[in-house]
Amino acid sequence: MLDKILISRCFLGENVRYNNIAVTLKNPLIMQWQQQKRLIPICPEVAGGLAVPREPAEIQQSTNEVITQSGTNVSSQFNVGAQLALMLCKQHNIRFALLKESSLHVEAR
Repeated sequence: MLDKILISRCFLGENVRYNNIAVTLKNPLIMQWQQQKRLIPICPEVAGGLAVPREPAEIQQSTNEVITQSGTNVSSQFNVGAQLALMLCKQHNIRFALLKESSLHVEAR
């Protein structure tokens, strides 16, 4: 059995990013993994309950909270999405992930 790979939904062409723009990865290896049904797609932000499009948000280093540009705290949605991603990793014994940079930070507990 081939290893499963967690992958950002936006890499597969889905418009789930905050700005509703996909960042599709067009690579023969990814297409092969899709055909082999190895990919487990997730958008942690959407899985956590955030809409598309949505305001950009960043982790505030001083408080470790995720805050939108207008000051809304969306930490709980990000935490839910991260936990759902971690659950998928455990469920499918995932050892590898292709995620959008700065998209997700999960600590196994």
